[in-house]
Amino acid sequence: MVYCVAGIKNYSDKEFSERRHEFYQLEPIAQGSYYDETKAVTETNIYDEFDVLQTTFSYQYDDSGLVTVYSMYDGLGMLIDQEFYLYNASGLLQQSIDIDGNITDYGYSNGVLSS
Repeated sequence: MVYCVAGIKNYSDKEFSERRHEFYQLEPIAQGSYYDETKAVTETNIYDEFDVLQTTFSYQYDDSGLVTVYSMYDGLGMLIDQEFYLYNASGLLQQSIDIDGNITDYGYSNGVLSS
């Protein structure tokens, strides 16, 4: 996983973990979310301290309310990350496909994710 702090640099898990106390002391950045008629979040915008859009996260849902598409855009609206999610009839995550087309399949035993 990669973390982005205020849209300025991506940090690996290790880097973020080592510097997390430093990051947590930063001034919070503004965030605005938009919701659909079911009160599900459809978009979240992250702004810097100058109220300039840095990142937008968007979500699409199926009829059951499960996230089917997650997208992340930079401040200029360019797609920088996207994942697609497929679920089984029980609503459990069956497969995810990332922006590079990598497929991850998920299996379950008695409703519990198997490794």
